Amino acid sequence: MEKKFYIQTFGCAMNTGDSLMIESKFYEKGWEKVDAVEEADFAIFNTCAVREKAENKALANIRGKKTLFTKKSGRRLAVIGCSAQNKKDEIKEIIPFVSYVIGSDEYRRFDEILDDYEKFRKGVFVKENIDELYEEFTGNYIVDGISAEVSIARGCNNFCTYCIVPYTRGRERSRSADLIVKDVQNLVLKGVKEITLLGQNVNSYEDGDINFPKLITKVLEETEIVRVRFLTSHPKDFSEELIDVIASNERVCKFVHLPIQSGSNSVLKSMNRYYTKEDYLEKIALLRSKIPNVAISTDLIVGFCGESEADFQETLELVKKVRYDSSFTFHYSKRAGTKAAEELEDNVPEEVKLARLRVLIDTQNVIVKEINRANVGKEFTALFYAKEGEIYKGKTSGNKVVKVTSKENLVGELRKIQVDDVSSWSLV
Repeated sequence: MEKKFYIQTFGCAMNTGDSLMIESKFYEKGWEKVDAVEEADFAIFNTCAVREKAENKALANIRGKKTLFTKKSGRRLAVIGCSAQNKKDEIKEIIPFVSYVIGSDEYRRFDEILDDYEKFRKGVFVKENIDELYEEFTGNYIVDGISAEVSIARGCNNFCTYCIVPYTRGRERSRSADLIVKDVQNLVLKGVKEITLLGQNVNSYEDGDINFPKLITKVLEETEIVRVRFLTSHPKDFSEELIDVIASNERVCKFVHLPIQSGSNSVLKSMNRYYTKEDYLEKIALLRSKIPNVAISTDLIVGFCGESEADFQETLELVKKVRYDSSFTFHYSKRAGTKAAEELEDNVPEEVKLARLRVLIDTQNVIVKEINRANVGKEFTALFYAKEGEIYKGKTSGNKVVKVTSKENLVGELRKIQVDDVSSWSLV
């Protein structure tokens, strides 16, 4: 009888890419993927450790599955990813029925486990020295849509004081450009039209003399992929060369995610972000001068250690000036093991953090609605990826969701559309 697996992913796009990579191993061994954990012989939970509350919520979710993973059931459960790397000892205590704890650098263990599934029943696998690239893992992606992610690098060298990623994913290392191209070619053969190149900081990619702009050019020249996106860019490394590549190639989406985190130079310095507000705004101006229709999103943290009301107002003013198409906003929460947790005082009261967050979200929501409303009557090209009844969902090059009513099958099609209306966050 065919064995069944279930995988649930928490956190960032990097985790999504890792889950696809792990799925490929199960498919190679003849397993079937299911959408309900209750149907699975083997359940994998890919966890995120970036925010403590989110991590605790994910672990509580997993802990709530206790009745499914009794010895009598015969089911196995694996907790993998950044929380496994970060809390390997605690996880066995708080989720005693877990079969495997597998850190972000030990996914090769799935080969071992699946090759001898009946005997290999449990284990904790977390390496302290993180250096894995999984170079050859991704070529067998099984995809059921028109979009997919391709990892180009792992780890991070920036050590922002609030961030645990360098400790859970290790130092920065880049994959071979030729293997990345091979991955994209394989995905195109499977019907993928759009790929997202993934890295904690794609801008510092390096394979010999191939930097990130040259990698994008290589992918465009050597594959027939319709669209290329990328995540994430660090402002300190975001270059004019990259802007020129985006501007000069229609197949590169006119969308840039450029996290600012704060509009205050003193807070940016405390965060160890390597740039000032003025540096950031210069790059935004250059980006918009060369790509007038570019859509820009960002990440923002309020209530970081020592953030004054004046610091927060600077962030608010920057948001109003840049006018982001979207943003991911958070209030600061201390992460054990980071420099901020060890050396800085978390001295902004929780109620102040939440009040600032609400003001920031409300301000951003007004801007997004104004931007979307200004698009009524304009034409865009959208790549359609899903259908709900007679409503087809697509995305513009600028990452805006488009909804179109059609009796014609639009999934996988690149079509010109005209915006008649806006509905919440979508163009209609």
